[in-house]
Amino acid sequence: MKKIYIIYTSVIVFPIVVLVGIILAINAYLTNKTPSTAATSHVSQISTPTPATGLSMQLVPSGTELKTGSPVHVQISAASAEHLISGYDLIISYDKTALTLQSAISLVPSFSLFKLEKPSATTITGVLSLGQKNGIVLNDTPIVNLIFIPKTKGTQSIQMSASLGKLKTQLVDQETRVFSPRLGNVTLAIH
Repeated sequence: MKKIYIIYTSVIVFPIVVLVGIILAINAYLTNKTPSTAATSHVSQISTPTPATGLSMQLVPSGTELKTGSPVHVQISAASAEHLISGYDLIISYDKTALTLQSAISLVPSFSLFKLEKPSATTITGVLSLGQKNGIVLNDTPIVNLIFIPKTKGTQSIQMSASLGKLKTQLVDQETRVFSPRLGNVTLAIH
């Protein structure tokens, strides 16, 4: 009777153990394929941008009477209306046949910049540097210095675009809420 009980138990328990093992393996596989919230706090947890009162991004040139071949500094300043900002995306549109964007420099030491040239615009992403735990409140704070080199004479416009394809100009707070700020433009007279 004991042998029958052991065989009976083995026949029933073994498939159950194998089934549980398979379920656990599938669960582990799916868990590794799904990004964790810690690793994606700046990406997958971001919601649709929300227009917010008091949030803005402005372009501020170093001057408006400028010469071809001479560097033109244009600062981007931002206001975050008491939100602790941990990242931002900017879309800068300008005539690339008349202006060359020589460099983009972060004016806030706790942010790292990533620049990507597109045919019709330049995108700039700012993220908190490694080791920074808290976002910062921006109060018309200069955040980026753009250095352009004018190639031709005439009036040139530099604009912050709200969107370009799937890309958007936005501010992201440390809770990964996304905000669409009011955007400014600037016109330069190149001599």
